[in-house]
Amino acid sequence: CFTSKAGDHVKFGFPMAASTTLLAWGLLEYKDAYEQSGQLEYMYDCIRWPLEWMLKCHTGHNELYVQVIVQKLTHRTQRIQ
Repeated sequence: CFTSKAGDHVKFGFPMAASTTLLAWGLLEYKDAYEQSGQLEYMYDCIRWPLEWMLKCHTGHNELYVQVIVQKLTHRTQRIQ
């Protein structure tokens, strides 16, 4: 659910939190529809991964990472001389 197709190696916490909140809200409102369509386990997976990732971002008292970048892998460019 929360994969990047652009080859980026950047994760932004606030947009991920917003989209996860909307997914969870939809699950609360329409759980019966997810059950009837056989999609409930997929929905659980879609919200489990970002929630686990966000919990791991809280690494200590008063410490929260909201943006993670793997610099070596993100948008490599070459200088043209």
